Amino acid sequence: MNFVDVEGDRICLACWTARTNPEHPDMEAIIEKVEAEVEVWRCQKHTRDENGLPNGPKSVRTQGNRTNNP
Repeated sequence: MNFVDVEGDRICLACWTARTNPEHPDMEAIIEKVEAEVEVWRCQKHTRDENGLPNGPKSVRTQGNRTNNP
């Protein structure tokens, strides 16, 4: 998990640690770990091999909802 839910707000783990304990001995390691995991998550989120990308919204014209197509 890279996020912490605090009082209804979702905060990055590294940002929350910096706010609550700015003198944490492993602060740089935490920031690097979170940034590396975010890059991996972005790559996994948009992979075409497993799920493909969404086709997006369908055109109104192809659905036949309009009566006077130009």
